[in-house]
Amino acid sequence: MTEINSYLKQIVNKVKDFELESSIFLLISLLHQNKTIPKLRYSPYYLLLLIYWFLMFSGKNSKKKILDVNEVNKLYNRLNKCPIPELENSAIFKLIRPILHQQLWYQSYFNLTDYGRTLKMFYNLEQNHSINTVFLETYDITIDEYLDLQSYVFLFVTGTQLKVISPKNFPETIREKVITFLDSFLSRNLDEYRSHLVSNRLNDYYFQYLEKSPLSRYPFIKFNEDYYLIANELLQENFQYMIYGIVKPDQKARQKFELLYENYVKEILHHHKIPIIHESLLKLKCIDSKCVDFFYKENDITISIECKAIEMRKLVQINPTEMNMKKYLKNTILKAYTQGSDFINNYNEHDFNKSNNFLFIVTYRELILGPPKEYWDEFVKENVKDFDESTLPPENVFIMSIIDFEQIVYLHSIGELSLKDFLSRAVENNEQVGSSNLLINMHLTDEEKGKIKLEFLNDIANEFIESIPSKIA
Repeated sequence: MTEINSYLKQIVNKVKDFELESSIFLLISLLHQNKTIPKLRYSPYYLLLLIYWFLMFSGKNSKKKILDVNEVNKLYNRLNKCPIPELENSAIFKLIRPILHQQLWYQSYFNLTDYGRTLKMFYNLEQNHSINTVFLETYDITIDEYLDLQSYVFLFVTGTQLKVISPKNFPETIREKVITFLDSFLSRNLDEYRSHLVSNRLNDYYFQYLEKSPLSRYPFIKFNEDYYLIANELLQENFQYMIYGIVKPDQKARQKFELLYENYVKEILHHHKIPIIHESLLKLKCIDSKCVDFFYKENDITISIECKAIEMRKLVQINPTEMNMKKYLKNTILKAYTQGSDFINNYNEHDFNKSNNFLFIVTYRELILGPPKEYWDEFVKENVKDFDESTLPPENVFIMSIIDFEQIVYLHSIGELSLKDFLSRAVENNEQVGSSNLLINMHLTDEEKGKIKLEFLNDIANEFIESIPSKIA
């Protein structure tokens, strides 16, 4: 690792030779052109990394060199040749996981379903809700006002395809409100951006090289009175997940967020008429055991469902050692294993005795841990106590995002997916290296995926979009 850091430090030292402002303009331009000019073929992750390093390390001194495309290519080629750590075959997935965290978000597309989910969870909260309080006390804005303005800016930028926006782009009646929002939530000038990045940076250059771009926190850079969009994907990421980022430092608000998330999962199940038993009723049956959030029984299979309103910590994304996994997932994922095992053993004693039991751990964001046996062997087995493999086989524990969960529940609700057959398929596929999959939705066939239409979330989003002009007028 020392050799890799030394290699990357040489690139950072080169970055320091160039003038900041013109370099940022050029790199943003190349990032936008990269989509429309095939011959450029830059990796967007390397361009984002260079923007990050220029914001952190380049200076405003007029005597510094002016960056041009040839110099960008030299820096880019050096990044492209960065050595990687040598790992044993058994640790290959540990090398792949950081790359997936770094890149998958950029390749995804924001859609009405995602939009509807955000609105369903957060819009129209009570005035005294802890999440509302965080927004009011920190930014003097309610979460509804935040969502109204965030949606307006997002729809304006995606609709106009403008890469640079200025106050004059907005109607005079709402101009001040929109600019205040941009300044507070979506942008920083060069000095402010550097201060933000320095205070939140990872000190290891290789970790910076691997990490998911931190630029999504502020997808615009403010130059004078104008706002330059670094990348649409950063704005999309901010739009979809920034509420969680704002809320999670506040413990009380975070706890309320967890309740909101669990309630949202319950609403999904009820909307699709899935006959579940809620934790409150399960506790009456299993007085002496831990309980799961929801329980579902279909013929000869059972599915216990645990909701975990979490995302993978930055350090764990980049450096997924057993120690880091245990430290940061102890109170969420590892706890869910214990809850699932303890519950199903107790429930079996009281009600039925079946061995075909499954546990779904449904997370707010995709953790990208791989197939169940992979994470069981990697860090769960040695760090979870009192887990009974005979009644809850480790290969039957699926950690999935809310997105994957919604799709599976929907397909089952319309009769296009037997949960028993699908889970048997997934377990069987994961037994072989060639057919195992990183994510549970990869076990769906193309035909099954083509039938996914979460219309009720789409309807929420469409109705909200139509109301935006009147809401912020």
